[in-house]
Amino acid sequence: MNLKIKTKFTAAVLGLACSLFAFIGCDDSGGGGGGGGSVFPVAAAPDAPAVTVGDGQLSLTWDPVDDADTYEVWYAENSVSTDDAVLADDNITDTEYLIEGLTNGTTYSIWLKAVNISGTSDFGAMATGIPNVAPDAPGKPSCAAGDEQISVTWSAVDGAASYEVWYNKLSTSEDPEDATLADDEVAGAEYTITGLDNGFSYLVWLRAKNSAGVSGYSPVSDECVPVPAPSAPGKPTILEGDTELSLTWTGVDWATYYEVWYAENSDSTDDAVLADDNVTGASYVLEGLTNGTTYYVWLKAGNSAGCSDFGPGDSGTPDVTQFTVTYYAGDGNTLGTVPVDTSTYVADAEVTVKTNSGNLVGAVIQDGISQRFASWNTLANGTGTSYAPGAKFNITEDVSLYAIYTDTATVVAKVGPSGGIVFYDAGSAQSWGRYLEACSSDLGRLTWGTNGVDTGADGSAIGTGELNTAEIIADDSATGNAANACNNLTITYNSTLFEDWFLPSVNEMAQVYSVLNTAGISRLNTGFGYWTSTEFSVDVPYDYNVRWGFSEHNYEKNTDMCLTCPVRAF
Repeated sequence: MNLKIKTKFTAAVLGLACSLFAFIGCDDSGGGGGGGGSVFPVAAAPDAPAVTVGDGQLSLTWDPVDDADTYEVWYAENSVSTDDAVLADDNITDTEYLIEGLTNGTTYSIWLKAVNISGTSDFGAMATGIPNVAPDAPGKPSCAAGDEQISVTWSAVDGAASYEVWYNKLSTSEDPEDATLADDEVAGAEYTITGLDNGFSYLVWLRAKNSAGVSGYSPVSDECVPVPAPSAPGKPTILEGDTELSLTWTGVDWATYYEVWYAENSDSTDDAVLADDNVTGASYVLEGLTNGTTYYVWLKAGNSAGCSDFGPGDSGTPDVTQFTVTYYAGDGNTLGTVPVDTSTYVADAEVTVKTNSGNLVGAVIQDGISQRFASWNTLANGTGTSYAPGAKFNITEDVSLYAIYTDTATVVAKVGPSGGIVFYDAGSAQSWGRYLEACSSDLGRLTWGTNGVDTGADGSAIGTGELNTAEIIADDSATGNAANACNNLTITYNSTLFEDWFLPSVNEMAQVYSVLNTAGISRLNTGFGYWTSTEFSVDVPYDYNVRWGFSEHNYEKNTDMCLTCPVRAF
């Protein structure tokens, strides 16, 4: 009969058992390897345990060993020899154990022994573990773009053994959970992601890891766009100035900066000196040069992927040459004076074209009506470059500007006898005249009259404004109002006195707006309404909204103020 007893006995009990059951052949010697003739063999040495690391601890689990009643756990610090092993526990009845109080970052070797009634096994297979705590997430990575690649750098994280690098196209997703893993075992604090698409924005995240686990994602990087290194720029355009050269050039694809190099009296790049290595636009001014000395200039283009070779060069000689702008009355001029520009300009300086401040007018058409000033031109016949008053240009030579005038036979939108703008032509003489002319300037904001007074100024048609004005003055005792101001206005133009002004009717004011607006004459102030002489009620006259181009009746006679545009008939 074969009999196995798997109960652990103390030495005393074991001896008694051997006396009582001598016929079985017990041996109470114990120890590894067992005694001869024992029925209970010593258990086999265990396999290496599975090790899970933690903060200052190692958690062990292992497969049970047949015939084992208990287990011993042994470990050694920074050694793989069992000669250095320390017993952690010798009475473990389960198949798991936690070794605590260890030093994070230190390598430990672990062995097991199995124990039963017959003795203790040899050391089992070795396992290793490094206690640790999972690292914090890395900080925001820095990225530098290259040709189809991104170079990523970051600050090392305490306790991290390696890093994971994740990336994604911005157009695809901004969520790290959707990102692509570039590498999950990066040992240093830098990595290059390759095989990317040039011209697309990418985002990068990091995770730190060690034997204890993996951190969360880092903050996302700034957008990074892989690009190829740019080609060399073309030859710069050089404008010479006083102790300086102004450079412009055509931008290069993919370039994010340019380098400007120059050499004095040498056309060899071997003699070139770097003036600036971070020019972000396509222009630059080399300053502090010597007038009369020839300088050669070259450019390079660069970006995060690299910098080009030198482009072709060109030369320039700084000079103190300065330019002037001269104005002329132009062909057909009959009245007025030209503006005078007393300034001198260095090369490429900005010039603001002067206005027609001297009231230039062209040839007489009929009845004292003349062609209107239209613009300035670099040629007297108007076939050169045209500039409107107030326009700006960069000067590179002496400039002559000639007054150009309208040249059509119609008199509407032309200059009247008093220097104003003709806004109506009846075609033939009427009871009030044939033409209507708007004054060249407003009288400002005035009141209209007195509330409650019925002046009878109800004419709205063209040709009724003068009568309306007379009725307002006769029936409303208020002085200083719009009608009185127009009636009292006197203007001397071309040695002639004009004192026949009146407040326009509502249709006459509409015609002023229509003609001036269509002709592009910036004469009216669109910030306020204009009075008309047409009465809407005893409290409210018509006014004209020149911002939107319609008449209305929103303002009271003696409390509100509108602009006043005097007109005259002839």
